[in-house]
Amino acid sequence: MQTAPEGFDCDEFESSVKAICNLIAISDIHVWSRAPNEHHLTCHVAVEITEFCDCDRIVKVVEDLWHTRFNIQHSTIELVYEPGNVAPDCGTLSELSSSPRNTSENTSAS
Repeated sequence: MQTAPEGFDCDEFESSVKAICNLIAISDIHVWSRAPNEHHLTCHVAVEITEFCDCDRIVKVVEDLWHTRFNIQHSTIELVYEPGNVAPDCGTLSELSSSPRNTSENTSAS
């Protein structure tokens, strides 16, 4: 039977994650143990992007924190952005709108 890890403090976990740079909130936290030393976690992390997206760094820092401080061996993190702040390919909207994109619409056939 899968259960939450013994001694897991959700409030401490949430405040630790929020202390990481550019993180606004954490939600949809699900944590469980498949075995005494095999803990899993999934969650949504709301991210504030001020320059170019550093999604990979944020995920790595969060995963390292969970592994070292909370003994989580496997995690799935879904980054959530404020509407209008980040484009789907993870660049800022102002950055993307100022650079030309190579698409079939703006290239001509010879």
